[in-house]
Amino acid sequence: MLREGKPEDVGMSSARLERTFRLLSKWVEDRLVTGGVALVSHRGLIVAHRAFGNAAVEPEVRPMRLNSIFWLASITKVLTATCIMILLEKGKLELDDTVTSIIPKFRGNGKEKVRIRHLLTHTSGLPQTSLKPKEPMRPKNSEEIIQEDCRLKLDFNPGARVQYSNANFNLLGKIVEITSGADLPHFARENIFAPLRMHDTFFKPPKRVYNRMALVNLQKEMRSDTDWNSKWFRGLTLGSSCAYSTAKDMAVFCQMFLNGGEYGGSRVLSSKTVQLMTHNHTPSLKEKSLDGILRPTAWGLGWPLRGTRESFIGELLSPSAYAHAGAGGTLIFVDPKRELAGVFLTTMRLELDFSRLLNILANTVVAAVVKT
Repeated sequence: MLREGKPEDVGMSSARLERTFRLLSKWVEDRLVTGGVALVSHRGLIVAHRAFGNAAVEPEVRPMRLNSIFWLASITKVLTATCIMILLEKGKLELDDTVTSIIPKFRGNGKEKVRIRHLLTHTSGLPQTSLKPKEPMRPKNSEEIIQEDCRLKLDFNPGARVQYSNANFNLLGKIVEITSGADLPHFARENIFAPLRMHDTFFKPPKRVYNRMALVNLQKEMRSDTDWNSKWFRGLTLGSSCAYSTAKDMAVFCQMFLNGGEYGGSRVLSSKTVQLMTHNHTPSLKEKSLDGILRPTAWGLGWPLRGTRESFIGELLSPSAYAHAGAGGTLIFVDPKRELAGVFLTTMRLELDFSRLLNILANTVVAAVVKT
């Protein structure tokens, strides 16, 4: 289990690690973020856990706390993928099951060929979708969005290439509900959050924790009335981007993967399943990068991998590393070779290149490892 200690106890440099926090503090000063919480663990030791900036700036300033709760955005996808793999271990489904066999409305335009593994690796051919609400915002619920995803047409044949899409994991969340007989929040709580004692992780946060929630995705004007989590996402339970958590809870989740699927005496996944989830399932496929060019990519089951994506999650992480980021400035990364994990939950402005900034953070953490 994770315990607290000094960086030098596990071969890290306090002075070098301090660079990470100076950088985060500078981002607050420069108004790139209003605040955040960062946690770094190495060899099972929490070597840094700090809060910085504010959780809210309107209608009143509310300082960030270590137990502040953040909208995880797309980090939700690895939670949903874990739910799917638990169902696989229970014998409820197989990766090669077609989506249509579970969700009959998902058909037409070649969609009968889409399998669960295609959803997990973003190789289904479904178009890129955004959960950003349009103005004026039309009230929606999770089921309406799932129905819209079922009507989407494929951009290419399943398995031809990689294309990141929220629709893939919205459908996976629905598959969890149909095959388990429980809704996604309940299944995740009973099979992941409760066994790992992640008591501050939710798909639908209760009102009792609203005063601990960091306002996310603030616009350039830093106005809190544009906050998505208070206006839209709190009522949704989609598998792509609707979970909330703290840095400490997500550190436990990462350590469970480092431990081969077990934490604190509770086994969530078998070690073989962890290996399968973090193995490259797209070795010969390409993904369109931000500049529009198709480049080699590496995806596990729900996890983007360091692999061949040379600019992804920091250049200093080992080739076996995996991570997931989320809109609004959230990142978790796991480097099994170094027994290193990092959690950065921030409230970053929408228009920023958050992937670049988060890569910089990952590099500064790895650079603090001075003894192997």
